[in-house]
Amino acid sequence: MSPNPPPKTRSPTESLRSRLSRWWAIEGVSAAVVLTLVSVFATSLVFARAWLTGRTSYNFLLWNLFLAWVPLAFAAMTWVVRTRSRLLVALTGLCWLAFFPNAGYVVTDLIHLRTTRGGPLWLDTLMVFSVAWAALLAGIVSLAVMHRAVRDWLGPAAGWLFTIGVSLAAGFGVFLGRFQRWNSWDIVTRPDDLVADTLRNLTVPRAVVFSLIFGVLMWLLYLSYAVFSRRGAEPVGVHPNDTTAPRAATQGAGTGGSSEP
Repeated sequence: MSPNPPPKTRSPTESLRSRLSRWWAIEGVSAAVVLTLVSVFATSLVFARAWLTGRTSYNFLLWNLFLAWVPLAFAAMTWVVRTRSRLLVALTGLCWLAFFPNAGYVVTDLIHLRTTRGGPLWLDTLMVFSVAWAALLAGIVSLAVMHRAVRDWLGPAAGWLFTIGVSLAAGFGVFLGRFQRWNSWDIVTRPDDLVADTLRNLTVPRAVVFSLIFGVLMWLLYLSYAVFSRRGAEPVGVHPNDTTAPRAATQGAGTGGSSEP
């Protein structure tokens, strides 16, 4: 009988590659890295434009991009507390919903290309598009996290209905922000005026048409993410056929645990 072969040892390079692969597969890590890269690129274009022209007329994009990241933070909080307290889930979920329209709102900043001058049009176009793309990515990933939370709680059909409903609500939220000039924090600072204006605009044709078009656009963007990533409501880093994903997701921080690549 032949002796057992000696255990295979990994070279330092293979060991490092394995650790990096496992790290990259952690739910949320790969998404956070990509979102950070896109956001840094978009931010650098805003600073470059200000340096080249000596004007800060587009610096508001930095604040809008920050607001687009806020729903992602609340989605992560919701995912962390989903098995601990229904009250915390309700609070973080409502905060996510209040800030979610900010992710799509940045797309409407393209209208400033018509009126804000002082720099090359090609640079301004790429800059605003980059910021809008970073904001949309943050919103889509946050919706993916919330989608999975709702799906695990109420089932697949309810999960997809949730994505449709919040996308349409986000479309109306973008309308209120762009045309009525409301902000997310007005829910706390001016709730009576906000509710009155919201109810008044529910039957305004322009508000209805804009909200439907923008809401469908948001949902189609999320559907594209779901289909092309082949993960649906699975946050980045979890494979759809991985039966250990639900268990692993409850073991980690952030938006979940880890799974084998």
